[in-house]
Amino acid sequence: MLASLTPEQEAKNYQIRRQVEDLDELIRTKTDSKRAIEKEVEGLLAQKRSLQMEVNTMAPSLEIASESPLRSLVKACSWRLVAALITLSTSLFFSRDAKMAASIVSSDFLSKAGTMYLGERLWNKVSWGKEAKSGDAASRSIMKAFAWRAFAMVNTLIISIFFAKSVKVAGQIASTDTIIKTSLYVVHERVWSRIDWGRSYDVEYNI
Repeated sequence: MLASLTPEQEAKNYQIRRQVEDLDELIRTKTDSKRAIEKEVEGLLAQKRSLQMEVNTMAPSLEIASESPLRSLVKACSWRLVAALITLSTSLFFSRDAKMAASIVSSDFLSKAGTMYLGERLWNKVSWGKEAKSGDAASRSIMKAFAWRAFAMVNTLIISIFFAKSVKVAGQIASTDTIIKTSLYVVHERVWSRIDWGRSYDVEYNI
């Protein structure tokens, strides 16, 4: 037969059982919290992996093309040949003097060859309008055409006045040159935008 507990012992026993129950409840709460935190961490890791995959997918579009000096030189020379033929034609048409036309073309070619190359190198430092691995945007080509023609028209006008000794003839040559060459220069730029030779790609932003 078990001995009965004294009131003090029963009170102590009850207090201990309550403490055990409280500890059990605290353990369950902490365990649930731990599971909730683990699930939250798993969700965050999944979100991180998703974002990393998205960045990896976008990475090629973040690469900006840079042109080598040799590419700029070849571009400049190819355009100067086209431009020289046009200037020769307009000079002959308005002056009716082959010697004068040849003088205008040769001076025009020499004065613009270096500046054309310099212009290409300066534009190479401007990232506006560059499209990743697909060349320059059409807006960039158009802006380059207008910027270059503004300089080239003044250059051709001065040279034509010097050799033709006539402002009227020089104005006709320069204005006709500008109209024809502006459109052709855009075409020249669009063709070169599809040529990958001489390009290198630099990642502008990456994670």
